[in-house]
Amino acid sequence: MLHTVKAENESGVPADTMRQVVVVAPLSRDVQMADLCPVANSTFRMQEMEKLRVTDVKELSSLVPNLHIPDYGSRMTSSVYIRGLGSRIDQPAMGVYVDGVPLLNKNTYDFPLLDVRSIAVLRGPQNTLYGRNAMGGVMDIKTISPLDYEGTRLMVEGGNGNTWRGRASTYRRINEHLGLSVAAQGSRSDGYYINEYKNAHCDWSRTAGLNFRMEGLTRQGDPDGVHWNVVSGLDWVNQGGFPYRLLEKGTDRLLPVSYNDHCGYHRVAWRLAASLDGKWERLRYNSTTSYQLVDDAMQMDQDFTPLSMFTLEQAQRDHTINQDFTLRPIHSKERWDWLTGMNLWGRNLATSAPVTFKADGIQRLILDNANAGIQQMSPQDTLSFMTDVLPVESDFIQRYYGLSLYHHSVVNLGKGWKLTAGGRIEYEGQQFKYDSGAEVQYHIASPDGDIDRLLPVQLVGTQTAHYLQWAPKVAITYNRGNSTWHASAGRGFKAGGFNTQLFSDLVQQLMTSEIIRNYIAVEDDIDVKKTTRYKPEYSWNLDAGYKWQKNSTSASATVFYTDCRDQQLTVFPPGMQTGRMMTNAGHSRICGVELEGMHRWNAVTLQASYGYTHAVFADYPDGNTNYKGKFIPYVPQHTLMAGADWQVPLKNDRMSLLLHADARGVGPLYWDERNEARQDFYALLNASARLSYDSWSLTLWGRNLTDASYSTFYFVSMKNRFLQQGKPLQWGATLTWNF
Repeated sequence: MLHTVKAENESGVPADTMRQVVVVAPLSRDVQMADLCPVANSTFRMQEMEKLRVTDVKELSSLVPNLHIPDYGSRMTSSVYIRGLGSRIDQPAMGVYVDGVPLLNKNTYDFPLLDVRSIAVLRGPQNTLYGRNAMGGVMDIKTISPLDYEGTRLMVEGGNGNTWRGRASTYRRINEHLGLSVAAQGSRSDGYYINEYKNAHCDWSRTAGLNFRMEGLTRQGDPDGVHWNVVSGLDWVNQGGFPYRLLEKGTDRLLPVSYNDHCGYHRVAWRLAASLDGKWERLRYNSTTSYQLVDDAMQMDQDFTPLSMFTLEQAQRDHTINQDFTLRPIHSKERWDWLTGMNLWGRNLATSAPVTFKADGIQRLILDNANAGIQQMSPQDTLSFMTDVLPVESDFIQRYYGLSLYHHSVVNLGKGWKLTAGGRIEYEGQQFKYDSGAEVQYHIASPDGDIDRLLPVQLVGTQTAHYLQWAPKVAITYNRGNSTWHASAGRGFKAGGFNTQLFSDLVQQLMTSEIIRNYIAVEDDIDVKKTTRYKPEYSWNLDAGYKWQKNSTSASATVFYTDCRDQQLTVFPPGMQTGRMMTNAGHSRICGVELEGMHRWNAVTLQASYGYTHAVFADYPDGNTNYKGKFIPYVPQHTLMAGADWQVPLKNDRMSLLLHADARGVGPLYWDERNEARQDFYALLNASARLSYDSWSLTLWGRNLTDASYSTFYFVSMKNRFLQQGKPLQWGATLTWNF
């Protein structure tokens, strides 16, 4: 089917650079979702994103009801919470797609957005059509197509913190049926947090990105022609990070950032995708094939203090391939429309994660505990190591592979009623190979004779896991005039996995056991499988909503309820253990409300969104305490955005002035399962003024204009409590030229 697409006048692109082009409409996933399954969603176009300064995915936080993406740690820390679901490590609860390609590694979620045309945030479980990592929703990102827009876009920006950004992109029609685009961006910042131990900024950053796209038609103007698309994106990040501040014991005074070892993160991510959309008999097919490479490394001072306790390095190389194929009738029947698809994917993740214990860490984490046990049996004996550096080497290979089949049907019942039903069956296999160990020369001073031994400790093995998931969904809609009512029920799932960060603790335990074996008999084995494995997460979701739109006014309201079993939570082990782990809460119940509205009156536009989430544990025993009735940590109860635009009338028709202001609020949220620490509700005020003249525009902007103090992360490690505070007042200017 052919249709005429006119490039939208987004982001101040001058009208004379637009042209009409004829393309075959690709069967993109957002079209599938809109046609086949009613869903609560929020969509942002380019002009709105630039006005709201959405330059990274995490800046959508609180703009979308019940979406919270805290900004802390580094760009590897891409935690996403949506409708009470989310996790800090391993599999995310929200999927991210860029031009139809799923990002299966959560480490790549936080990347600078480059010439993004639209972002659609679909809320609620989307496993039926999207599969993996879609239990809480999906974020579908679309970049500019050279078949829709022809021109060049330039941007330069400067702000406080010695922050600079730049962008250059060009979109060209090579001939009547071929388009090409190239876009590049770069940024640098000295940051906003000072590490007082080194008297230097610790959150400095450098980024660069390059996107390439070639798109075309095999036969111009032919309805049987094939629309094809090749997209490649390269993302580079180098930064410091982890500006965590210690809460002083006894006084709760927040101490400055101060640690002695290097912290930082480096990433290179590359994706390549090719898609075909064409006609076969009476069907339209879409095939998307993609490959992704992620090569990143993190260095972390794990105790975040001036002490020489221990450091962690984590280097990963991740290869992912994904193939998605769908069939859909070209001319849907009046009473029945459908879509059938198949997805096949594989992933090979190699990780090297050495933990190095230094002098203070060896003494406090290993020797003090071991000597306490030894001296209960032999009070005059003392254990010591013949080194002040103890590396624990850990290498892991994780292989994932999956196959799924899915189908959706829409039946037109007449008089505005439609019934949607579908399901997905998905198989996922996992293989986990681990090799973790250490070697230490130890000395036991004893009146009965000293002992000197070389102690090698090694944990080597392979684990496998297999999951067969079923995700049905049913929905009904009623449309009358400007109003639409919808209700749906669906099942979400998230696969289980393995806790790699516990291996340094396991090696410590095994080392201590081997030393104490000189005095008493101890158990020989550690159950690695039981200790490191966590279970899948499942949920049933019900939601109902109403949408209304007329002229320049729109409004929507949604209520939802989620019953979640074995919810995956990231926790820090108790006491002086050093890792972090994923565990399963037994049973959670989540309910909430989502409201969105917009009204345009002459030159003034008002918009607002609000989300409320009540997320509690229905049953969560951890062996010592049952957290039943406690709020799920890291989930804000309220998210709020209220904004206003004023298009100031000017006498010069070639000039325009847009004033914008908004407030974004989050909270309260709890930081732990006991609900003993929390962040109260806070709101940030933002504003901008954009003056445009022909193809030029200058924007003055500010964030957190009141310099509000708030926290984005809290945790307890080795009985120490840490906070990261949110970024202070930021301001700057942006100059663009589109021609």
